[in-house]
Formats: sequence, C-alpha cells, structure tokens
Amino acid sequence: MVAFGLSLAIIAIGLGDGGHQQMIRSAINMGEGHLTIQPHGYLVTPSNDLYLHLGEAMLTHLPLVNGPGRIAPRIFLQVLVSTAYNSLGACLQGIEPEADPFGDLLRPYLVEGDWLQPGDAYGVLLGDRMAEKLHVRVGSKLAIMAGGSDGNVESRLGHVRGIFKSHLEEADAFRLLSALDCARPLLPRYDARRDGAAVTRLAIFLRDPRQQDALLARLRHTPPAEGVVLDWQEMMPQVVNFVFVDDLFNYIWLVFILAMVAFGIVNTILMSALERTREFGLLRALGLRGRHLLALMLCETVLLAMVAMGAGWL
Repeated sequence: MVAFGLSLAIIAIGLGDGGHQQMIRSAINMGEGHLTIQPHGYLVTPSNDLYLHLGEAMLTHLPLVNGPGRIAPRIFLQVLVSTAYNSLGACLQGIEPEADPFGDLLRPYLVEGDWLQPGDAYGVLLGDRMAEKLHVRVGSKLAIMAGGSDGNVESRLGHVRGIFKSHLEEADAFRLLSALDCARPLLPRYDARRDGAAVTRLAIFLRDPRQQDALLARLRHTPPAEGVVLDWQEMMPQVVNFVFVDDLFNYIWLVFILAMVAFGIVNTILMSALERTREFGLLRALGLRGRHLLALMLCETVLLAMVAMGAGWL
C-alpha cells in the first residue's frame, strides 16, 4: 500500500508538472516569447496608438543579436474587416513570414492557398471560421480598417492568400495574419519617413529558458531606446494563476492520498503489535526492556517504509 501510494503520488506530480511545462512552452511559442519589449502602458491599456517608433532598428542594439535566441518583430492591431457580405472585429497580427516562430506553428494548419511571402504588402491569412463569416475564399479581397484615439481611421485593401484551420477558436474566428509591410501602414499617425521600422512589440525567444532571468536583468540594466521589457509571467498572468491553482488542487489531492497511506501504515503496525502481545510479554519476562521493544517496532516500521519507498520509486 505504501509503494502504491508513493508511486501514484510521483506519477501525479510528474503528469501535473509535465502538463504545466508543455502548456507554458505552447503559450510562449504561440504568445510573445520568453521576453517582450513593448510600449509603456500597452499591457494595461492596449491601444493601436501605442507602438515602438524605432521598431526593428532597435535589434542591432540588443545584446541578444547572434546570441542565445532570436527576436521576432510583430505588429498587433485591433481592426475591422469588411466584405460585401459582412463585417467583423479582428486582431491583425503582422509578422515576418519566414522567420517568426508563430509562423512555424501555424504553417502546418494551412488548408487552402499559400503561405505569406516576405514584403507582401497586401496578402493576408485568416481562419476558416472568419472566412466562413465573411464569405471569402483564396483570392478574395477585403477591407481592413484600424482606428486611433484621435478618431482617424486608416484603411487598407487585403488579398486573401490562404486559409488556416488551427482548431483554436480565438485564432480561427478572430485572427488575421499578414506580413509586417501590410500591417505597418495601418498604425495610427504612421509616417514612413519617421517610423519606417515601427512595430508594436519585439518578442524574444530563447533556446535555453534558464537564461531568461539573466537576460532580463541585462536588458533592464541597459534598457532599450523606447519601451519596457517584460517576461512571460508578466505578459501572461492568467497562465501563472492557472498553474498555481492547478498545483494547489493537485497537492491537496496528494495530501489526501498520503493520509490514506499513513492510516494504512498505522493499521499495519498496530495489528502487528496487537497480534504479538504474548510474544512481547515473554520477551519482557526474559528481561527485555520497554525501550528495546519500542526500538524493535521502530526498526520494523523503518524497514517496511524503506522497502516500500524503494518499490514505489522504482
């Protein structure tokens, strides 16, 4: 019973921790990387008006260049997508089609059309759910409009290059994907001469996640020209909270299992002692002291626990 309880606890901990690590890796790869550089205040109040004017020009000044990972410049905009049949609110995500890790994840789910090409100023990809609602297919045209806080609206014509089906509701129904050159002109008050390399954020992906804290300290010690550096825990607090709550319930369940095992041990040792009352009496009559009997019972218990723990670990 001890071996079974311990092995069950170890398996539960392993499955729980493994599931959490896989979820975190997926969230980092599909999200904003291990570290993110984005405008001040964007995390609290996301707005199309907030973006890094220097953008990609900052890459040459970051210590990560040719280092332990790669940097993905991205543009995120809340937009209105319209066709002759319908209009939908969507999230436009501008990426580098050939270099962004998000593209590596999404490319296998492309079911129609072709992947985006670098420098494509009009091509977009959208999910099958959005394509169904807008009544579009590969080759169709749609209007993309993005507004700023001053009330001005930037608009652009998009050509559907492909349709993906990721089986994720958020991506298939609300996400529009394009190259940076397509999304950048939709930034409010965008000036190609002044903001030629503007992006919303820089997502940093590390080959070794253990280097995250050291790199975060370096970036915060010598902060970038504009923006603030955040780690994935600050970018995705909902993931951190979920892991904490799930761990809490897992450990409560493990305490319950180990309590049952402990009662089983107590029952075993108690029955072992009660069934040998006459033998203990004989040993006392022969001169064995009480503490020696206690030591005998403790040795049996420790031996039982050691053998059971070894079997459980194995």
